[in-house]
Amino acid sequence: MSMITSAAIAGGAALGSAALQSRASGNAARLQTNAANEAARIGGMSADKQLAFQREEAARLAADNELARSGNYQQWKAGMQNDRGENIAGLRNSYNQAGDNSFNNRASEVSRGRTDVGMFNTGAYNTRASDLAAGHNAYATYADRQRRLGALGEMLGQGPRQVTAYEDPAALREAQYFEPDPLKRTDLELPPELILPEYVKGKER
Repeated sequence: MSMITSAAIAGGAALGSAALQSRASGNAARLQTNAANEAARIGGMSADKQLAFQREEAARLAADNELARSGNYQQWKAGMQNDRGENIAGLRNSYNQAGDNSFNNRASEVSRGRTDVGMFNTGAYNTRASDLAAGHNAYATYADRQRRLGALGEMLGQGPRQVTAYEDPAALREAQYFEPDPLKRTDLELPPELILPEYVKGKER
């Protein structure tokens, strides 16, 4: 009786131990499977996050590049417009200065011409007045001499002498100043309107 009982007890213990080992092995397998699935899930989530980060980073870099390109274009456009403005301002200043010089030179030329003609006429009048005075004096001397000779001739039985009349020279014709034609200037020709290419936005990736 005791031998049967001991054997039964030993057999039961062996069966219990085997069951526990089997259950432990099953739990370990489930844990490994769950761990693998979790690792895979976590790994997948990390890859998605990494891909999202890369996409966000690429978008940010593209936006920064677009902003830089746009800024460079605006700066270049402003520089071209400023250069054209300065060029036109320089052309207008030169044109106005040349016009002022031309009109000033023409005014000086006209004034000088009028002065020269006036001085010439004044000199001519002075010379004529001197010539007339000298002519009158010479004629008076001539006429007096002829009268004296005529009186002496009459005393000697000769006829009286004829004294020719004195005639002034023709009136002086003044020199005339002929003013030049009005100064004409060609219109200022400005460079054509500045045509710049429009800004083209970079392609989005």
